[in-house]
Amino acid sequence: MSNLSETWSKSTTAIFNGVLLYSLGGILHPIFNFINSTASTVNTLSSFAQGNFSSGGPSALSIICKILIAAIILGYYLYLKGLSDFAKILDSTDSTAVGTIRSATIVILIGWVLSFVFGFLPFVGFVGRLISGILCLIAYIMMLQGYSTLKKSSTFPEQARKGASSLFTAIVLLLCAIIIGLIPLIGGIPSMILNIIAFIMVLSGWAKIKNAVANPTTTMNNQ
Repeated sequence: MSNLSETWSKSTTAIFNGVLLYSLGGILHPIFNFINSTASTVNTLSSFAQGNFSSGGPSALSIICKILIAAIILGYYLYLKGLSDFAKILDSTDSTAVGTIRSATIVILIGWVLSFVFGFLPFVGFVGRLISGILCLIAYIMMLQGYSTLKKSSTFPEQARKGASSLFTAIVLLLCAIIIGLIPLIGGIPSMILNIIAFIMVLSGWAKIKNAVANPTTTMNNQ
């Protein structure tokens, strides 16, 4: 039981920290990247106007952008690693559900990579965004299936089931945000609000699971 509780705590803490890192990094990076791009453009134009064509070293803003990218990568690593370790201590049904959530996360990452790659190709950037959107939709449906299983788990502690229920609701909100975001002119702000609420619920959900005490009935797959 002690080993189970220790592994439960270690793996879910990694998941929670991973979600926190990649979420905050994902929110802050576009902001700092925009500021850095704007400042870089202004500095370049100013240098040209003064006849100075030499390029300086990396600015503090560009370093912050690189740190945020590293935080996003580390966050996803911790999240995926935590899910893998968490699945190992659950029964077959719950383990499969966590595996589905992990696979869904990988699908989302693939969609983002394709969108990024296509973004560099002339006239086909929309193809990448379309593929990314379809993959995200599929991934969210996969996550709904996974969290639906976990929130009804007979081996999860009650607090962990509540956490899974919060995560299920968060994914529903993210799906609604995608749909509402498609509405021209008026969809942006409601979509942003839903994304913020979903972000808070995701953190709250994994915090509940992290702080739950594993049931004695929760057994490891290989036992």
